[in-house]
Order: sequence, then structure tokens, then C-alpha cells
Amino acid sequence: MFFSRQNYTVFRHEPKGGIVSSVDAPTPETIVEIHGVKYHRHENGGGLVAETATVDPTAYVGPNAWVHDRAQVLDLVRIEDKAEVRGNTRVTARAKVCGSSIVDDTAQIGGSVEIHNLIVRGDTQLLGSTVFWAEHQGFYLNETARDPRPSMAELCRSSRT
Repeated sequence: MFFSRQNYTVFRHEPKGGIVSSVDAPTPETIVEIHGVKYHRHENGGGLVAETATVDPTAYVGPNAWVHDRAQVLDLVRIEDKAEVRGNTRVTARAKVCGSSIVDDTAQIGGSVEIHNLIVRGDTQLLGSTVFWAEHQGFYLNETARDPRPSMAELCRSSRT
């Protein structure tokens, strides 16, 4: 079993609630404790989800992805590769968080937005259907970013003037 975090303890719950320590093969009922926080494997994808986070069963959390803290991953979201969602973030609709992306603080990602290898922090909002891509992790988004295409309302307003 491979984990990129140090100082972890692995437990598996027995059907009667007993605990067996030091499991080699992770299963959906595997619980991993890292720095006092318990994580379980998400049923759709097998990624690690903190006991304090909210992840819908319809969301996909890939086997190397993490959802930490009080993050919310809702609807048909996909958290893939080595991506991490943490803090008080909210990822909704059909958004994808891929590569080595990190979504942190109170950022919101929604619509059909895809991010690849980005660090999204602060109160950033990524909404619409844009793909944000960086070759290597290290590019930060800290401000509101929306789909650059005008909305239907904006098109209607501009055609009347």
C-alpha cells in the first residue's frame, strides 16, 4: 500500500465493529489515520476522504486523490490523479480537479470547469465551462475567474444598444 504522507496508522473495521491494525491491502472499509484525522476510501474511485469532509456517492475520487478538512465534493465532480481538495472549499456540478491540483481555503469550483496542475486558493471562484491548464504545479489562481465567453444575458444587452 502506498501513501505519500508520513506518520499514518491504518485500521480496518471488522463487521462487528472490532478493529484490526496494520492492513496491507486497502479496502472500502479501510480507515487511515493521519495526524489524528481519520480517512476512508471513497466508494467511487477509492481516493481518501477525511471523516470531516462531505463527498457525494455520485462524485469520483480517484485512488491517489485526497479530500481533506471540511471540503465539499458534490454532484458528478471528478477528483483525479494526485489532486487534493481541502479547507472549506466547494466543488460542484461536473467540475474536474486533475493532475497535481490543490483547491484550498474557501475556493469554489462549479459548472464544467476543469483544472489541471493548478493551486486554487483564497475565495477564488471558477465557474462556467473553462479549462485551466498548467504544465507543472505551481501556478496560483487567487481571484475570481469566470468563463470568458459572455453569458446569454450579456449578449442580449449588448445587441439592444
